[in-house]
Amino acid sequence: MDQIRFFFSALAAIVVGIPFAIATRAVHPAGEELAEEAMRHGRVVSATLVKSAFLPPDMSSQYSQQRQVRWLCQYRYSIAGKDYTYRCTLGQQGPDQIELCYPAGKPDKAMLSNSMKRKRGGAYVMRALAPVIVWVIVYWTLPLVGIGSW
Repeated sequence: MDQIRFFFSALAAIVVGIPFAIATRAVHPAGEELAEEAMRHGRVVSATLVKSAFLPPDMSSQYSQQRQVRWLCQYRYSIAGKDYTYRCTLGQQGPDQIELCYPAGKPDKAMLSNSMKRKRGGAYVMRALAPVIVWVIVYWTLPLVGIGSW
């Protein structure tokens, strides 16, 4: 690895990455905004546990989530006289009542507010990858300009 190319690439990544991180620090996850908007407009509903089933860990599975103890829970809630069902998988036995938030005009898409907040948008990925992308581009284009060697 050529030291000069590495230095210039790292410098370019820092010069671009720091202002980019500062400019995007106010970006919130998409799910957090959905949950806050739903709570602000009163689109919160209480759901009652209808059925829960224990899912034993499957140690032969290649997926770590299936190797853990899980509970499959089914909740029922009603909005404007129409009944809806919410199903989720939890790490412990589900509570008898939960609060669900739903987006405007989509009462069938209700979710737990904390699971809504976990939704990450593309901005988080770009925030982490922008300096890396700049570093790679600068590192591999410097020999075209005549700095460093292939």
